Amino acid sequence: MAALVTPDAEAAGATPPLDALRAASPRDPPGAAAAATLSTPQFLERFGKWAIADKPMLCQSMTDAEVWANLGGAERVATLKAMLDRLRDDGLELYVLSLGFATAIRHHLGVVGLNGYFGEGRVIGQDTPAFQRCKYVKAALIEELMQHNEWHPNVVLFVDDSAKNIGEADRRGTCDTFRVAKEGLDAADCGRILERAKRR
Repeated sequence: MAALVTPDAEAAGATPPLDALRAASPRDPPGAAAAATLSTPQFLERFGKWAIADKPMLCQSMTDAEVWANLGGAERVATLKAMLDRLRDDGLELYVLSLGFATAIRHHLGVVGLNGYFGEGRVIGQDTPAFQRCKYVKAALIEELMQHNEWHPNVVLFVDDSAKNIGEADRRGTCDTFRVAKEGLDAADCGRILERAKRR
């Protein structure tokens, strides 16, 4: 059985280096130096705060239009859906791994029609016991999933925008990896992921 692990990179709001914090304007999101794989933080004027996945109440208060913007708009969501359709049709199992809250992520995926790609237990956030047990190390969680499902490393592809997360998986020899550019998944990335997934 093949598996593709597709994390929602740090719309979760990972802490940036101190220099990045100093350089960021007050309207820059936490973790402004890092982008997101599926989504990007949105500044909500009415709250004067960034809506990121580690603020579930704030995320769930977003309008549908704000959620669509968070995921890059209708054209980008259509690109993501086309990729996810192909991966699912090829029999791959899709996961989201995030330092944000699974509840907030599920809400956003639901608004734009992406929830159905990620079955029960396949959106994993900081509120998920398995991730807590792994001390929020994505590579460790992937290894746990692989062991539980008896997946060989060569059938798993870990997609993330974080050099740290990808580097840790590479260092440990967890599985094959794909690092997304800072802008988040675009059509070119989706094409490359589909090519890599053919080898699963």
